[in-house]
Amino acid sequence: MTQGYLRRQGLEPTDILLSELLWNKGYTSALISDTYHMHEPRMGFSRGFDYVQFIRGQEYDP
Repeated sequence: MTQGYLRRQGLEPTDILLSELLWNKGYTSALISDTYHMHEPRMGFSRGFDYVQFIRGQEYDP
């Protein structure tokens, strides 16, 4: 069994995220993750969160 190269794609700017919907309603939320690609700005996963904490050194961490 082999696995080909998987290009990591982020979220599209037009994607509607639950965190954004809740933020628009006045909720406060946080993203805590040890996965590097969750914090890459081009991926867009941290959109809508008030607080973002990256725990370094768990996954490939450039």
